[in-house]
Amino acid sequence: MQKTKVLIVGAGGLIARHVIQFLTTNENGNLTLFLRDASQLK
Repeated sequence: MQKTKVLIVGAGGLIARHVIQFLTTNENGNLTLFLRDASQLK
């Protein structure tokens, strides 16, 4: 099965954090995250 590529801009936001948490349980996707301050990513 082909992996889906997902780009999240503003990955430090509240909604983005929920989406990232949901998508990390999906093994068929590759996440690319962009945010201003990498220390915000938890």
